[in-house]
Parts: sequence; structure tokens; C-alpha cells
Amino acid sequence: MKKGPQFEKDVVEYLRTAFGGAIERRVQGGRNDRGDVAGLYWLGRPFVIEAKNRAKVELATWMGELADECGNADTDLGAVVFHRKGRGAKSMGDQYVLMDLRTLCVLLGADDGDV
Repeated sequence: MKKGPQFEKDVVEYLRTAFGGAIERRVQGGRNDRGDVAGLYWLGRPFVIEAKNRAKVELATWMGELADECGNADTDLGAVVFHRKGRGAKSMGDQYVLMDLRTLCVLLGADDGDV
């Protein structure tokens, strides 16, 4: 299995351990892609995860992809989970998570209207 799909699988397995079995990998949707992981919600709102295992880190590009996928999933909440060099499947909790500050504020309890 290629490193990208394997990383997605590892992310899903880690999240299943943390939250239960309803989390799964999404089928790639091309232009209508809604992220790599299905089954995550925050207060009933879908939460999109885009998983990346690339040698070159492209934060702005990945955030653009995430924004498109959130739009396709009819949500404004999501994050990019990306591979931390030297940390494999046995240390998935050490991988990096990228999100905008607004999303962080919402997750920490700020009123959506305030951010």
C-alpha cells in the first residue's frame, strides 16, 4: 500500500480507538471530495479530516484543499492531520494537526458568532 492511503488508514484506526468504531475512510471524491475521514462530529456538525503524508510540507495548499472539502461536506470545521517525520503508525498520537485559529476557538468553546 502506498504511504498516503496507509497513513489515512492509520489515522482512522487511531481515531477509532479514541472515539469508537463509527469512523471510516471516505472514498475519494475527486472534485466533490469531502475529506479523508468520515464519522467525526462536533456538536452535531461534521468535522472534516484531510490526511497528508508527503515529503514536502505545503501548509497553505493543504488548508485550501481542506476549505474545499469542508464546503463539499457542508461544514466549516476541519483539520489537516499530517505525518511527522520519524513517527510511524505506532506513534500516531504524535502526528501534527493543522487548523485555522477560528476552528480552534470554536472547538474551545467560543460562540461561532464571535469568531
